Amino acid sequence: MTRDEREAFLQGLHVGIVVVPRDASAAPLASPVWYSYDAGVLTFVTGAATEKARLLADNRPVTFIAQDEAAPQRFVSFEARPDVSPGADAAERRAIARRYLPGDAIDGFLAMTPGEHLITVRLRPDRWRSSDFAKLAAM
Repeated sequence: MTRDEREAFLQGLHVGIVVVPRDASAAPLASPVWYSYDAGVLTFVTGAATEKARLLADNRPVTFIAQDEAAPQRFVSFEARPDVSPGADAAERRAIARRYLPGDAIDGFLAMTPGEHLITVRLRPDRWRSSDFAKLAAM
């Protein structure tokens, strides 16, 4: 995929997977996330008291993956260092929730996940990997 195709793909609706390394004695932590992507920055929020938050706070390089499961399959993955901030902006949380939930479920979801118990994670893609199997089939 070209850079523009990768960015358009990430702006589409996908559940992403963030993969965070642990120490050498344990497998990496892989976790699904709802996200937004704009202007070269991928943003997601997660619970501040989770193992994922603790590992992300250590500034470990992470891998992010999003895919289309329907044929022809496509995927985008990249590596990045996380920029972690405490809390989560209400407007940003609402915008992410709006991508994934029907309108009548958004307020209830936001009430269940108060921003002060969250962290905001921003990823600026570094090394990219992607494939569009429709393009491969055309070869």
